[in-house]
Amino acid sequence: MRTLRRILLAICAIAIVYFGIFLFFYTFKNYVRNYYAAINLPRTRSFSTIVEKYGEPISIVLLRESGSPFAAQYNGIELIFSKSRDGSNASFDAVNISSSDYRFGRRKIGIGSTRDEVLSAYNGRLHSMAKWLEHVIFNDGRPIINGLLSDHAEGSFTIIDGIYWITFRFDEDDIVNQISIHEDGP
Repeated sequence: MRTLRRILLAICAIAIVYFGIFLFFYTFKNYVRNYYAAINLPRTRSFSTIVEKYGEPISIVLLRESGSPFAAQYNGIELIFSKSRDGSNASFDAVNISSSDYRFGRRKIGIGSTRDEVLSAYNGRLHSMAKWLEHVIFNDGRPIINGLLSDHAEGSFTIIDGIYWITFRFDEDDIVNQISIHEDGP
């Protein structure tokens, strides 16, 4: 009877430890799980769906003479659209944010945040430990690429957070003045 009780206690302890590791990993792996949902963009990325939900854009800027890609500008947000390969309805590929109305994650990073606040949010200890834990558990031989990807010459930098590439641009006082979000790279 004692042996059975000890076995059950050991199984429960292992389950609790496993659940704790899973919860830690799930909570801190990505700073934001879905950036597009965080700024209230619909799951369907088509131009017609965006117009249906938000109305006509303030302006449309052609980024090439061909008309694809183009930018639809709303208050504080710009959606970059391109036609799909089969030439059907345009869908957005990237989002540029210039309004302080949009904030991300537990630390509410956004326009007006400092460079140090952004770096601390994305490369803090808990986030780094969760990335290390992911690498230990799911090691497929690739290096850990989440976190600070590159520091650009013009004072901006890009961070990979899950499937999202987020570029923060700063003014001369190291305050965020624009955020660009791309899914699966720029």
